[in-house]
Amino acid sequence: CMDHSLDGRLLKPTQLAAERRAAIAGEVARFAALGPEVPAYRLHFRASGVGPNAFALPSGDIVIFDSLAELGNAGEVAAVVAHELGHVHHRHGMRQLIQSSVVSFVAGLYFGDVSSLVSGVAALVLESRYSRDFEHEADVYAVGLMRDSGRDPRALADMLARLEKAYGGDGANSVLASHPETRARIAYIEAHRR
Repeated sequence: CMDHSLDGRLLKPTQLAAERRAAIAGEVARFAALGPEVPAYRLHFRASGVGPNAFALPSGDIVIFDSLAELGNAGEVAAVVAHELGHVHHRHGMRQLIQSSVVSFVAGLYFGDVSSLVSGVAALVLESRYSRDFEHEADVYAVGLMRDSGRDPRALADMLARLEKAYGGDGANSVLASHPETRARIAYIEAHRR
C-alpha cells in the first residue's frame, strides 16, 4: 500500500476532475484485461510542485501527478502508466534499493575514508547506468503492453517528446534527468511500434 507519509509533505490531494481520473483509469484498466502477466496495481492521483511525472512503488502503487495527467490525453497518460508497470513488473524499485546499497558499500570500501564525496560520485555514476538499464527495460515492457492491448506505442514517444520540449531536455537540471537519453528512448519506441 502507498506510504501515506508522502501525502501532505511532498504530495497534495489531486485537483483533477473525477471524469478525467476515471478516463485515465479506464484506459489503464485495458492493460489489466490482458491477464495475470500484467502486475497488480493501484492508481493514485496527486498534485505536486515537482512537475509532470509518475512513479511506481514496489507494491504496485502508481502515483500520477496532476501536471502529467494534464500534459496529454487519457491514452497518452496510460502509455506512461504502461512504462511504470514495466518498473513494477521488473521489480526495479526493490532492485534499485538493493543496488544502491551495494554500490554505496563497494564504493565506500574501494575509496575508503579518503573522500566521501569521491565515493558518492562513484556510486552516482554506477547507479546512473542502472537507471538507464531500468528505463530501457520499462520502455520495452511498455511497448509490448501497448501493442498487446491494440494501442500504438507512439503515445509513449509523444509524451516523452512533449516532456522534453516543455521541461528542458536531458540536461542535469532537467525534470527528465532521471530518465536519461530521451531521444534514444523515443527512437527505440518508434523502431518497435509494430
